[in-house]
Amino acid sequence: MMRIKHLLKWIKEKTGNTKTKMQNYVNRNFQNSNPGVYWVTMVVLCLIAGIFAYGNFRIPWLASIVAVIATLIVSTVAYFILDVLFHLLLKNGIRNLLYVTTILFLLTIMGIIGCSGNDIVGAICFAIVVGIALVLFGRSFYALCHNKVKSPTIFVTVGVTGAVLFAFLVFMGNKGFTDSYIAKYVDGNKQVQEAIHDGEIEGFAANLENGSYTVATMDYGPDSDTETELRTQTVDLSAYVNEATKINGMYHKLMQKYSVKEAPIAGKVWYPVEASNCPVLFMIHGNHTIATDSYLGYAYLGEHLASHGYVVISVDENILNNLREENDGRAVLLLENIKQFATYNVEEKNPLFRKMNYDKIAIAGHSRGGEAVSIAYLFNHYDVYPENGTKKFDYHFNIQSVIAIAPTVDQYRPADHDVELSDINYLLLQGANDQDICVFMGNTQYKNVTFSETSNKKYIKSSLYIAGVNHGQFNSEWGQFDMPAPLSTWLNVGNFISEKEQQTICKLYTKEFLDTTLLGEDTYRDLFTDYSKYSMYLPKTVYISQYETSEEKVICDFEEDSNLETTTLGEGMIQTLNMTEWSEGLVQSSNNIAGGNHKNNALNLKWNDTKEAEVIFTIPSQNMQEGELLFDICDRNESEISENISNLEVIVILTDGSGQTVSLSTGDYETVYPALPVKLGKVQFLSGKTEYKHQFQTVSLPIHGFITKGVALDQTDICKIRILFQDRTKGDILIDNVCLK
Repeated sequence: MMRIKHLLKWIKEKTGNTKTKMQNYVNRNFQNSNPGVYWVTMVVLCLIAGIFAYGNFRIPWLASIVAVIATLIVSTVAYFILDVLFHLLLKNGIRNLLYVTTILFLLTIMGIIGCSGNDIVGAICFAIVVGIALVLFGRSFYALCHNKVKSPTIFVTVGVTGAVLFAFLVFMGNKGFTDSYIAKYVDGNKQVQEAIHDGEIEGFAANLENGSYTVATMDYGPDSDTETELRTQTVDLSAYVNEATKINGMYHKLMQKYSVKEAPIAGKVWYPVEASNCPVLFMIHGNHTIATDSYLGYAYLGEHLASHGYVVISVDENILNNLREENDGRAVLLLENIKQFATYNVEEKNPLFRKMNYDKIAIAGHSRGGEAVSIAYLFNHYDVYPENGTKKFDYHFNIQSVIAIAPTVDQYRPADHDVELSDINYLLLQGANDQDICVFMGNTQYKNVTFSETSNKKYIKSSLYIAGVNHGQFNSEWGQFDMPAPLSTWLNVGNFISEKEQQTICKLYTKEFLDTTLLGEDTYRDLFTDYSKYSMYLPKTVYISQYETSEEKVICDFEEDSNLETTTLGEGMIQTLNMTEWSEGLVQSSNNIAGGNHKNNALNLKWNDTKEAEVIFTIPSQNMQEGELLFDICDRNESEISENISNLEVIVILTDGSGQTVSLSTGDYETVYPALPVKLGKVQFLSGKTEYKHQFQTVSLPIHGFITKGVALDQTDICKIRILFQDRTKGDILIDNVCLK
């Protein structure tokens, strides 16, 4: 017992001596260096304020520097005031803890937001390391410069933490890192390589260049009073917009001449000088800082389309930016602009007299504008506002086509219903590297575009998912960064295609969609069903295409009921073989964050340790002598990228009433990629954290491809479709929209 007491006493003495030595060591080097923590905190706050002002309010860089210096001067005065107050109210330890907590909190919050929620742990760890380095640098630098402590410890601490902070600044200041998977995916796409080898498509290259018409532009708005401008009125949108917060309200009054009660009908128009009776496109932007004239960011689109014979109007909806729950207001403002131009079209003295064909109208929107155009199409057919029947609508324009670019969804739900569109042409573009709409929200609206069986018109809806494409580069005024400064410094933009390439995709798809749906020109209609055919004209990146037409007959879309064995086509049946699990359910995005539920049911198939997994659709006898068999498929394989990309190939087998079969491989017609391994933030490249993006690819198999010599298949009596997964022993697959065309 005595030995134990002596041992404990010895440990206590040694511990006490060590503690005393450590305290003396810290005091010799860092005593009275606490102000360094304060100054580091203030410098960080001032830099963040300056970067935020420059990046978001379009304050010139020189003014931003002046603002930072002024802030530092004010901070110096504030330091003495705060120092006196803190001495009276707080202990030294609490005071320092406040400063340290401020630094760590700011860096952590910016890191979490800056990584788009995809690597929270990595962002927190990174922020803590940098925050500790800042605190140690502040104390050691203050001790060296102010307290004149010149010990080896101080020199080493200043050097090491200074190097860490310098590396941090370099890391945050560069654009980021490239993705290796894109080139490997493209090189492994058999159809793309064949199309490039086959060479040019006759006449298509002209669509990439400006057309033959001379393009003229005009501004319009309530203040317009010159020959190159058009005078308009204002419209009261207060019924469609929730009140802004007090801070937002003050900012709006400072930056905007008008209010939502007198919202200006304003924007810019591009038109072909030599042409008349032109199809017309109305374009609206989304939410952005109101210091930016966002409507001017689509000049590249307006000039291109106008040179090919279209009238293009880009609507200024800045009055609704930085507000909330205003997307119905965006839709109404768009419709009011369409109404305004209808009057210009019949005014003999107006430069736009008879320039526009109001039987051929298309509307397009980007971001919140991409959601608002669907709402506008809905409102265009209504006589009253869904939220208040006393608000009357009187539009009823002949809108033929809707284009949504990286749209939001469900920010406005009419009378708490989905925005459901019927018998309309719909084009959807979305980037896999979108750091604002970081899940493909547009899938929800795409699902809610349907075609009635009684319609005798040809409608199409098409979706294009594009790797290396972000949110802002669709608008020349928004650019590379999808978050405001200084959060933007955390974003990885080094894996983007260029702004010119991104806008080339937008121009090409928009023009061809308008040619197809407004002018009825079907020459290049297959751009929306077979993008690989046009690979030599498209920027080199990964494309995933989904589409549906009004000419299709649905076998199964998995929306009919909860019975797994039934099909949408009456009297049909679904069976599977060698599956470990199969179910029908809502499709979720990879990270299940807001907007990740696409309100779309699909068939989920899972299997393991077999190459004989298959799904069987037994259907009433179908005449399949011509046309196509189509289905949407998504491979949720999230394995690391290797030299040999494992694209999904399945065998499709048709069986007639007598039991005769014939098969076809999808690999000969369409490449189905695995999930896209995307890194949206720079920190993800340090931590190795990857977000896998999943998206449906439509596979179209021509019926003539099933015709095989020596096989007496009765194509007028097809009663079974089998999909066999022979190319892999383990799978996690989604299938949707099995159709005949």
